[in-house]
Amino acid sequence: MKLYLGPAGYCASAKEGGALGSFMRLNELGLNAQELEFVQQVYLKRDAAVEVGRQAAERKIRLSIHAPYFINLCSQEKEKLAASKKRIADSLDRAEALQAEGPVVVHPGFFQKRPESECMQAVVDACFEFSAAYPRVVLGLETTGKHSAFGSLAEILETCSRVGRKNVVPVVDFAHIYARNNGRIDFGAVLDEFLSYGYTSLSAHFSSINFSEKGELNHLPISENKPPFAPLAAELKKRSSKFDSVHLICESPLLEDDCARMKAIIEEEGLKLA
Repeated sequence: MKLYLGPAGYCASAKEGGALGSFMRLNELGLNAQELEFVQQVYLKRDAAVEVGRQAAERKIRLSIHAPYFINLCSQEKEKLAASKKRIADSLDRAEALQAEGPVVVHPGFFQKRPESECMQAVVDACFEFSAAYPRVVLGLETTGKHSAFGSLAEILETCSRVGRKNVVPVVDFAHIYARNNGRIDFGAVLDEFLSYGYTSLSAHFSSINFSEKGELNHLPISENKPPFAPLAAELKKRSSKFDSVHLICESPLLEDDCARMKAIIEEEGLKLA
């Protein structure tokens, strides 16, 4: 099992600014992944993405992207749907320029009183478009943390299964699942359900999380143990022969500091980063 671990965003403790400084800091910490966060907009130009991708490859950093949050593939408003697709397409285009091995992570959308079946079909249809238009990069549908959002683990796995393309995959956000389940998660059961769909490469997010009866509120440092990371590391170790790769992104507010803590826990389980 090849294991990749890194932060969601640039390293805060990097001595130099920008992508290169962040990659250098990751090398210092013995980490090997980073997710570029297009939270508000796709800020990276295509030419710049080519250079960032080269810098990451030189330092053996596996890249992924988080597409902008303002996406709703379930919307019945034509303008909102078109804008959502444009943001995803731009993110996929930059992933192509980066030669990113990790996925472009997307929150699929919100129900907005539409039934689950309609939302799922809308997401499936959009994924068919993207997978055909960008065959060299991977689109990742993320499990979501709010009950109002399309994106339970079952919904994400079934959607990706219906698309049936190798470049459309589930992204498991363990904190989101924990929040949706009101502070409960069985890591082993989640991993087994993922494997049952035939996936052997796992892309995932982890942090602790604050939540209410409606679901997620905000991410927290892993020291909050909501949920704890050590049980996940143990369950991954048990299934290490079943996974080809695990790409794990830390979404804690402490970024690379918590990545280093997660790395130490992983190593206590006898696992090593690729």
